[in-house]
Amino acid sequence: MIYPSPAIGCERRLACNLKYMPEGVAVRVTVIHNPTAGSGDHSGPEIEAMLQSFGYQVRYQSRKAPGLDQAINQPADLIVLAGGDGTVSKLLSPLLKRGLPLAILPLGTANNLAAWLGSAGPIEQLAAGWRSATHRQLDVAVARGSWGERLFVDSAGMGALSEAMLESHRTDLPSGAGKLCQVRSLIKERIARAEPANFGAIADGVALPTDLLLAEVMKVSRLGPGLAFAPRIDSGDGTLTLVYARAAHRRDLLDWLVSAPELGPPPLPTLRVRSVAFGRPLRMLRVGDTFEEQPGTGSAMQISGQSLSVLVPQASFLGETGKGALR
Repeated sequence: MIYPSPAIGCERRLACNLKYMPEGVAVRVTVIHNPTAGSGDHSGPEIEAMLQSFGYQVRYQSRKAPGLDQAINQPADLIVLAGGDGTVSKLLSPLLKRGLPLAILPLGTANNLAAWLGSAGPIEQLAAGWRSATHRQLDVAVARGSWGERLFVDSAGMGALSEAMLESHRTDLPSGAGKLCQVRSLIKERIARAEPANFGAIADGVALPTDLLLAEVMKVSRLGPGLAFAPRIDSGDGTLTLVYARAAHRRDLLDWLVSAPELGPPPLPTLRVRSVAFGRPLRMLRVGDTFEEQPGTGSAMQISGQSLSVLVPQASFLGETGKGALR
């Protein structure tokens, strides 16, 4: 990779590195903010002022306000997504077209993507570390079916776990840690009473068992209410990780949920695959935090061939919160 000389900005150079821009040159940052993410206690003016205090030239745009597409396409060196996992998922298409490096300010409740990437911690420390941050490639996957097509960078799933997540979306739950606990309780209830089903699941041409409680197709290790549901995943290796539970796994899965599910994955079958298809009619299909009810047959997932470049600050900028986060 040949980086631009210090006198040249890195506009429109995919995966450019901000460390090659001299300290005296202002990095142009476009902030896309979800003001309702998490507890909603970070206002737009506060985020803008914080970034300006680090010398960034800031353009602010609320995700809830008109002008989003225009803001994404304005001249910039970096796009900052200030919000939760849904903020990233809902902007994948325009972000891929734009082709600029991304940084995440995790303001949501679970912040699974940011935590898995190693971008967890106080947002001031994250912003301070962007100039010397590591660039991490994040593969973008695609789910297709008779219902349409949707990109995702986190996970897609069906069965008891995803059905519990749908129930939580329909319920007025409190924000913060209380919400995570309640969603975990919903998941336990669903898994305890779930009937095994044949999803018609095929992974890389091989049929899966026909007595499944759930199946999750993942590009990051965490999902839902902060569950570390898969072992180590390489964000840019061009594969998907498939985790599934059969009826015989129910007790082990429930025991894991009441222990420390944020610390390590459950004892479930895990496959590294290129594609996953579901041939039987499904009650519901979750892609990211979007739910397709009665999606019909023929849903399939694979890597789209596209990727994002995400800045991950060095652990030295994050203190204890950043140590060991990169996987």
